Amino acid sequence: MWNILYTYLENDDEVLIPEIAFSVYDTITKLQGANPLRYKLNSDFSMDFDNLELMITKRTKFLVINSPNNPQI
Repeated sequence: MWNILYTYLENDDEVLIPEIAFSVYDTITKLQGANPLRYKLNSDFSMDFDNLELMITKRTKFLVINSPNNPQI
């Protein structure tokens, strides 16, 4: 995960990270000058796709998906 984010992130890129996630995702993102944005999960820990779609911008580079904290990009 470190290598992927370190290799591809640039200043002002965005990484969408679930509100319940390994804290190192934020750290790696910030070290590369990118912006970690936390997205909310539903009460059953499923993804709120409508909200997630609204968060995606031209600067969004990655979406982190946990199950529950098993990283997948």
